[in-house]
Order: sequence, then structure tokens, then C-alpha cells
Amino acid sequence: MAQKFYNNIDLQQLELLNGTIENQANDAGAGIGVDGQLYFDTTDKLLKVYDETLADWKAVGGTSTGTVESVAATFAGTGFTATVTDPTTDASIAITANGASTDYINGEGNFTAFPTPTVDTTYALGTIGGDRTTTLTGSDGETTSFLIQGTNAEVNVGVTGTTDGVYTIGLPDDVTITGELTVSGTGRSSFGGQVTVEALPLLDTDAASKKYVDDNIAGGLIYQGGYNAATNTPDLDSGTSIAVSKGWTYTVTVEGLFFTEQVRVGDVLISEVDQAAGASALANWTTVQNNIDLASLTQVGIGNVIPSVAIDELGIAVAYTAGTAAVGLDIDGLAAAGSVATTTLVASELALPVYNSATPEVSNQKLTVAQIVTLATASTSYDEDVTPTAATSYTITHNLGTKKVIVQLYDKTTFDTFFADVVRTSDNVVTINFDLIPTNNFFVLVQK
Repeated sequence: MAQKFYNNIDLQQLELLNGTIENQANDAGAGIGVDGQLYFDTTDKLLKVYDETLADWKAVGGTSTGTVESVAATFAGTGFTATVTDPTTDASIAITANGASTDYINGEGNFTAFPTPTVDTTYALGTIGGDRTTTLTGSDGETTSFLIQGTNAEVNVGVTGTTDGVYTIGLPDDVTITGELTVSGTGRSSFGGQVTVEALPLLDTDAASKKYVDDNIAGGLIYQGGYNAATNTPDLDSGTSIAVSKGWTYTVTVEGLFFTEQVRVGDVLISEVDQAAGASALANWTTVQNNIDLASLTQVGIGNVIPSVAIDELGIAVAYTAGTAAVGLDIDGLAAAGSVATTTLVASELALPVYNSATPEVSNQKLTVAQIVTLATASTSYDEDVTPTAATSYTITHNLGTKKVIVQLYDKTTFDTFFADVVRTSDNVVTINFDLIPTNNFFVLVQK
């Protein structure tokens, strides 16, 4: 049974994949449609659309037959003649050329004879001095010349000889190339002076500039050796401290105070900035602790977890495996005497045990029978029979107290599920809207 919809379907410009138009053998099988309704005629193999004005189905595309009354063919110009044969039955058009083999077609579509060629002229090649100008003297005595010109900082042109000039084209001493230069071969390229490259290399094979290398190395860790904190050797924390660069790193070899901070053997000192001689300060250094003191209320360090007496009375168990503490509830460890309070229940009350965190006891939280019945019998669904009228909108009051509901519709005659527009109007009301009014009574089910 096909699914029925009582509202327009908006695919929001999504594709309808693998869809098939309704198939019928003829217009009678398709019935009386509405404007724009489609079906596929399986007899004529045509897609058809209904036209309410004509009260008829019309073919969309496909093939059709008819009578051609006339066919005309013309050609602009005298170059070709167009002839039409059988214009009303099996029309054909023949194009016939009008010219001779020595003719050509001009821009107006006319055949025109080729012009008579003039006498060929030959030129002798010569040069004038060193200005790179070549003079051509024709057999008719006329002369013309052209200049071979180099480009500034790219191509150099030289000439020798005055009659049979020899042109030499090469690179000047200073060359500027605006595009790319590719040098291949197995040998090495040598440069007598400095080579300037882009400040920022982009590819793995790009040459790195000095600035790029300096920027990437500056601030890196550069190991300088050991530091004796007892004697301040080398001098890092006094008014006469040595100059230190960003990234210089020292390892403490003898414990002591570094400025006012305790450092021990194995700790690492790293300079965060460039520091001039005599300008060292604790804030300019990062200390990487290798030896960590015991933890206290104010000091982060090495600590331990053990159950206190109060915790033990609550049955808290602590165990260690490979240095990791596991904390759990030890039911057997709970205090037994007087730990559970008892409550006398009355007929209208039931008691639920609730743990009281203030004392290691179990107290009772009371719920009345009426409260429990309310919780147990709370509605989670609502249903209603609807007899359709001329209205296109129906209000369903479900009183479930939430908009988080699922609404289902089905035809009470065919028992088929169908679809309409559902609006969750409020926490207790939904509205069912139809573009096409159902003909049978239907059933509405609302579930939260």
C-alpha cells in the first residue's frame, strides 16, 4: 500500500534519486488529473501532463508526426546555390558551388578570381657599422632596415663587420631574470659573490636565507655545561653575571640557591631572553625540576594517600599497585553498631533508604502512597479519533506537559499510516494541518 500525504512535500532542492513517474497504459487509466499532474503512457512511451483548461493529458517531449507545408533555403552571395527537393514530404537541401577551381569566396559569400601575383622582390643582407641595424636592399633598388635590439640586464647584442655582419647575442655582466631560472647538469654551480634568495623559503628544496636560519635557531636550547649553585659558577645570579643568550641551558651539578630558589643536582636552568652582563634576573630563567620535594598543603610535590580514622569508619579502602592508589568502598568496613536508623512506617507512607553524607548512617526518605501512585500512573501517551470536516486544521489537546512528543496518524478505514503537517503549539497542544482534507475518519496518537 502506498504511503499517503495530505501536505505538499518540500525536498528543499534535494535530488529525487531512482524515482519513477506513475505508469498507466493510456489517459483513461490515469483518470482526470489536476494542473501539472504527470504520468508515463506505457503504450505511446510518452511522459504526459494534465491541463485543466483543456481537460486533457498533453505529451511532454517525445516524438510526434505532422505535415510540413514548405521548406525554403537561401544562401547570401553568389558562391553557392541552395536547392530544396520534396519540401512537403521527405525534404532535402542540396548546396551547389558556383565558382571555378581558380576562384575563392570573399567575405560577402561571392566567388572571386585570385588576383594576378606581382613580381617577386629579392633582398641582399648587409649591416651598418656597430649599431646593430641590418639594411635590406631589394632588386628594385628600394631599401629597408631592421634593428636587433637587446634588453637591459637580460640580453646583450653585439655586431662585428660592416658588410656581412656577425651578430653576437649573450648575457651582460649583470643579468636580471624576472621569471624562473632552471640550471641542470651533474656538476656544481659556483658563485663568486653573495647569492640573495627570498627571506622565507616555501618548498623543501628552497634555499634558506640567513634571516630564516637565524630566526629559527634563535631561542633554541643551546647547552652550555654544568652550574655549581653553591659557588655560583659560572656567574649567573649576581650583579656581575655573565652575558647570556636566549636558549642557553645549564645543568645543576652542585645544589644550592639560584637567586632565592632552591635547586638540586640534575635540575635544568634555561634562559628565556637575551640577558646583558650584570642584568640576570630570576624572572628571566625557567627552572626544570629534576628532584621534587614532598607535597604539603601549599607545595606541589610527591605525596601519599592513606585512609584516616574518620574515612576508615565509612569503609573507605585504599590499595596500591605499581605506585598507583586505588580508592574504593569497603562494605565490610562499615561500622555496624547503631549505624542504621529505623523508622516506623504508617499506612499512608513508604520509605526509601537514602545515604546521609553528614554522618555514616542510612536515613529514610518518605514518599506518600499518593505520590508513588502519581509517579507510577503518569500518562506518557494520548490518542483521539477525528472525523474530518471542511476544516484544514485540527487542534489536539494531549495534556502531556511537554513539546517533546511524537505524533502519528492513521486512516481508520484502511489502517494505513499517512502524513500531515504537525505543529507542536504548546506543551499540551499540537495542531494538525492539511493541504488535502482526508476523506476517512483518522486516529491521532501522541507519545512523549
